[in-house]
Amino acid sequence: MARLSELPAAVPRPTAPLAFLGAFAIVFGLTLRHLAFNFINPGDFYAQLAHLDTPALYRDIGVAPGAWPENEAGRIFGSLVFFFRDMLRLPRADGLILILASVFAPLITFQTLESLKQGRHALLHPALFALSAALGQVILIGAASNILWVPVYAYTRWQETSKKTVDIHPLPSPARWAVHTGTTTTLLTALTFLPMLLPSTGPDSGNFLLPNVVFQAYPLLYVILFFLPLSRQSDKPRAAAADSYRLLSVLLIAPWWAGVYKYGPVVLAAWRRGGFTHDGYHVLTLDMIGGMVAAYLMVLIDSYADEARVKATGERVHHRRFFFEEIFGLMGLLTLGPGAAFALYFRRREHLAERARLGLKDE
Repeated sequence: MARLSELPAAVPRPTAPLAFLGAFAIVFGLTLRHLAFNFINPGDFYAQLAHLDTPALYRDIGVAPGAWPENEAGRIFGSLVFFFRDMLRLPRADGLILILASVFAPLITFQTLESLKQGRHALLHPALFALSAALGQVILIGAASNILWVPVYAYTRWQETSKKTVDIHPLPSPARWAVHTGTTTTLLTALTFLPMLLPSTGPDSGNFLLPNVVFQAYPLLYVILFFLPLSRQSDKPRAAAADSYRLLSVLLIAPWWAGVYKYGPVVLAAWRRGGFTHDGYHVLTLDMIGGMVAAYLMVLIDSYADEARVKATGERVHHRRFFFEEIFGLMGLLTLGPGAAFALYFRRREHLAERARLGLKDE
């Protein structure tokens, strides 16, 4: 890890802004969860579910008698299966799924790659985002990311400013094999959803239960990362992580626009009507908003932590970012979509950090 300079006696730690951003993320996540599950359509999904006791719920989703325990945990899991079956029957649900995938892919990839870096904070363990993903299955991933991941990220970046020596952030890329393993794991989590969109295993088929259960259990895939040793790319420039983000940004453009094309009319109709016609649209649209807010809060956290390092060392690696135009350009955001734009943001940070470690000037 590159050690550039010693901190002065009085460390200019950005305690107040990082504490505020972490607290705001928690409040926002809790509010998002409240809005998702309390402002719903009478007679829709939740009303249907309320009229089903646990045995009736199991029969409705195709669970054989006695196959699942009739307790609260089983009912929660069965309710998730019920929700996704009901939601995926909607005519434009696949568009919303594509949008969600494009929004969350950069965040999940960032969590994965940061967890595999040698020298990373102990809290940035794969168990953190596995827990966040598992919690997200129940309260929305967008809500869980704000409640759990963003405050932890703010704390770890605050701790970086407390060190006697200051490291360039982000840390050097993991080894290429680790990057490939991490991104493959992320891809597998996305692929667990694919069978539910196919006619032979979709919500109107008799084979929907198994692929739905597999998707609900996707956080278990992150257990693979628990056993990977932390690593650092040996050959220079250490660009494996940056290359992964660049490829991801390209791959996310088509899903975003395909999703907008399919789901855009639903949003416009909801705007004119004053609300969505189905709980599935309502809940997962809020989920999407939560993912975007979590990513943007991370940008602000980076901005304050980076500035503290500049004050401590006199060396600027990253330009300070606050607004969308400054982060990746307003036109880039509008044309590429938020997922591709955030992937490019992470890629540029990796690129500039490595150039600084090699003693090269900014582009």
